[in-house]
Amino acid sequence: MMPDKKRIKKEKRVYNVDKYVCKYIRENIFKGFDKEKPMKIADKFGIHYHTVEKILGRPDGYHIPVYTLSTICFYKGMKLSQFFKEVERLYGRELDDSYKLK
Repeated sequence: MMPDKKRIKKEKRVYNVDKYVCKYIRENIFKGFDKEKPMKIADKFGIHYHTVEKILGRPDGYHIPVYTLSTICFYKGMKLSQFFKEVERLYGRELDDSYKLK
């Protein structure tokens, strides 16, 4: 008997780099908006509120698209290259190609 495909949940890879990219956004870019609702933060940074919920609510981060990072950086007034330099400066030792299965 074949297992029901609906019941089998495929594990997803959560990459270490995603964790630290989202952590940087939470602790540095969204700093000062801690008490705000995701919709207000989303409006401030030109992104969808579900994206804000994922960044704030997932401690392991999520695979955030480069387009979204670019939009956040634009509204923050920083270059994408500067964003990655800051992530590297703060979390460089932690950044590698490792991942967890969730």
